[in-house]
Amino acid sequence: MSLSPLGRMINASGSTNFIGIEAEAVLDVLTRRQFLQPHTSLRDVLASTIDEMHCCPLAIERAMQWLGLKWDQPIGRMRRTELMQLARVIHRLWNHAEAQKQAQSSQLGL
Repeated sequence: MSLSPLGRMINASGSTNFIGIEAEAVLDVLTRRQFLQPHTSLRDVLASTIDEMHCCPLAIERAMQWLGLKWDQPIGRMRRTELMQLARVIHRLWNHAEAQKQAQSSQLGL
């Protein structure tokens, strides 16, 4: 992880990380909840994730739609690969939403 000339974080793939959190951090939260609360629905787990990580609720909603996951599915029933995919999609959509927000605020500031 390094900083761009504008002070934004750049990950190993060379893309800008506007939120300052890696997809692995989202995966860690989901994995912890899966281990500690396997019978809890994805709806409740993701609501807690929003509170804990302050991530974009719209990004989570879009990730669930895009992956075709059921909100009432217990997190304990998800495979590791499904959790990884969910974490990465949440991260990507959250980062994209933050990039759009920053672009809009910089346009309004001109």
